[in-house]
Amino acid sequence: MIDPSTMVDSILAAGLQGIQRGLAGAAEKAEQISKGFSPESDNDPTSAIIGLKLDEHQVQASAKIVQVADRLSQSVLDILA
Repeated sequence: MIDPSTMVDSILAAGLQGIQRGLAGAAEKAEQISKGFSPESDNDPTSAIIGLKLDEHQVQASAKIVQVADRLSQSVLDILA
């Protein structure tokens, strides 16, 4: 039998890991964008801007996973009560 708390912990960990990856990617893209607009740069910041938007979606999707884990945890607690 699968332990519900282990399942919730795994879902929560996946969500938090996704948020961390998205935020790290966003920080990297923001740095690329700022460098791309500097006068001495010949880099086009367009791909970094698109990547930043993708990182935003990553964080939003991962936050929804964390919300699902929270609701699932509450449901498990309600069942056990």
